[in-house]
Amino acid sequence: MVCLSHELRKKNTSIYTSTYIINLYSMQEKKVSIQAQLKDLENIATWFEKDDAFDVEEGLRKVKEGAELVKKLKTRLKEVENEFRELEVEMTEEE
Repeated sequence: MVCLSHELRKKNTSIYTSTYIINLYSMQEKKVSIQAQLKDLENIATWFEKDDAFDVEEGLRKVKEGAELVKKLKTRLKEVENEFRELEVEMTEEE
């Protein structure tokens, strides 16, 4: 992600605008990634729900995969939250 200092943003609006567009594009790409990971988690849950009898080894693998997805999603969601907060601060500073 491109990040410019507050002073540079004040001096050069076109660079700030370009950065803002790049950030929005980046957020849009990552949104798809978040949605895909949530779908993967849903698929794992469905796998466990569909059968009472399943392979224990495969179940363990899916639990590990799900735990890793949850960890990645928590990290990414915190990043997105921080990006929104940064945008809010930037928008407030411009007023």
